[in-house]
Amino acid sequence: MDKVAFSTLSSLITSSQKKKDLLACLSEEMQSQIQASHGENIEIIDIGSSICDQMDAIHFSWFVPHLRSLTEKEAKLFISCLSLQQMQDLKDALMLSSSFPKLTTLAKKYLIQELFKTIAPESLIPCCFLPQHPLLALLDLNTTQLNTLIELLAMHDLAVEIPQVISTQKLKLINSALTKEQFHYLKNLLSQKELVTFKKIGLSEWSADLNVLTNALTQRGINRLAKAIYPIHVSFTWYISHHLEMEKGKLLTKLSTATNAPQAADLLKNQILLLMKKLNY
Repeated sequence: MDKVAFSTLSSLITSSQKKKDLLACLSEEMQSQIQASHGENIEIIDIGSSICDQMDAIHFSWFVPHLRSLTEKEAKLFISCLSLQQMQDLKDALMLSSSFPKLTTLAKKYLIQELFKTIAPESLIPCCFLPQHPLLALLDLNTTQLNTLIELLAMHDLAVEIPQVISTQKLKLINSALTKEQFHYLKNLLSQKELVTFKKIGLSEWSADLNVLTNALTQRGINRLAKAIYPIHVSFTWYISHHLEMEKGKLLTKLSTATNAPQAADLLKNQILLLMKKLNY
């Protein structure tokens, strides 16, 4: 049991009128630990504030459906409590005028919590209560960084199939669709054996439509990310999905399922951690 979980359990038991009965349900070791911790300072966490700390990282597209159901005046109240970038993006998306109300700190906090409730499930837990895992570092990435990570993860799938492409014209088209980062990362991957493989993209039957290829690669990158984070917690998947544009986030949630190979999630985790280190994230 991690520190946050233990502190929460200890606090609940020691403050209960049925403390003795609750302690009796625990192991002797756990009882001793709780008794020994009695009197220690336990940090009280404002769960509402903790959850809303993630608001700045949420992609603006997730707020659009709810805000469109409101009057312009109501929508502007909620938008005014968001970051400057989110405000600008929402103003453009909803085609609003530039005048926004100035809010007090208390009003902002209230509106942020109310807006968060419109997109968050009741079962969502605060980030501070998520189980410890190396990939929690993904929470620090913004939308642009996550998209770059997804683009490069897709190169693992491309590296498996591209050696089988014999058409010079197709190879040139594929290269033209890649960013410099993707091209160099792919080049390194081609000299290695891919440890986690999925269903082939189907480059041999590919019609040379670059949009089709780009969409396929995006899905492959999201799939690798989704499979890696699936074992952590459903709330973690929710947070990461909402750092992405709504369409990509929904795809991430859909693809967040267990892999057939027992070690695949761990191997994918290591791929992501190495890639994050390479990108200095």
